[in-house]
Amino acid sequence: MAAPVTDNAAWLFAQPAYDLRPTLIDWLRANQLDPARIPHDTTITVNRAARTITTDRVVHGDDDKPVMSTTSRNTVACESITVPLLVDPPASIALRLEFTDTPTPEAGR
Repeated sequence: MAAPVTDNAAWLFAQPAYDLRPTLIDWLRANQLDPARIPHDTTITVNRAARTITTDRVVHGDDDKPVMSTTSRNTVACESITVPLLVDPPASIALRLEFTDTPTPEAGR
């Protein structure tokens, strides 16, 4: 029987999508997102109709350090952000993303 994994890095390396991480990081940077501020377990949604990306981002204070959550113990505060989709995601990371084709209200005008 395998010993329980207690090291977060060991757990991350064992995940099936770990080999996608470099490509995901490059794609986030190409879309002007800082991968260091995107939680590893957050949902990243690509809206193809609106050409946007929506995800959570860790909130940093004036000292550029993460702000602790006031609602969840031992977690950092996050905010939802939406940014323009500048570079389409490569097919290799599609399984790590969610996709929608919902037009924005402005698009129907």
